[in-house]
Amino acid sequence: MFKWFEKRKQKQKEQQEVDRKVADEEASAEMAKKIAAEIGAAEKVFRDAMQLEKQEYTERGEPWVKVLGMDVDYEDVSSGNFELDWNDKFVADLMRVGFVGDNQSDIVDQWFTGVCRNIVMETYEQEQADAHPIKKTHLDDGRREYR
Repeated sequence: MFKWFEKRKQKQKEQQEVDRKVADEEASAEMAKKIAAEIGAAEKVFRDAMQLEKQEYTERGEPWVKVLGMDVDYEDVSSGNFELDWNDKFVADLMRVGFVGDNQSDIVDQWFTGVCRNIVMETYEQEQADAHPIKKTHLDDGRREYR
């Protein structure tokens, strides 16, 4: 008897649900914009602080290098890159100890590649040492045998 009324109520509920979802999406989009703006502002503060620090080190004639950022390729998480910044004194010190290149970026890249290589080697050496633990055997007369 009141099927038309029930259908109308159902349509109103469905429309309210659609309206609520649209409002939620709009609120989410607005929140994302706010967060992006806050992140952008924080990044600017960070970069300004790094430039000030770099300037202070440069004025004192001291070497300076910092990792400003890191990106990861989420399709291939073993790939990515680092963003570095440095002052001229840092590059001059690298050149004095034997790093060479066509420009400052090449020289710093050689240094950073060496740092990464050393980290890998230290990790590898530790894994090898952990894989082959020293076995200690107690012998008579208080002697021990190590293998």
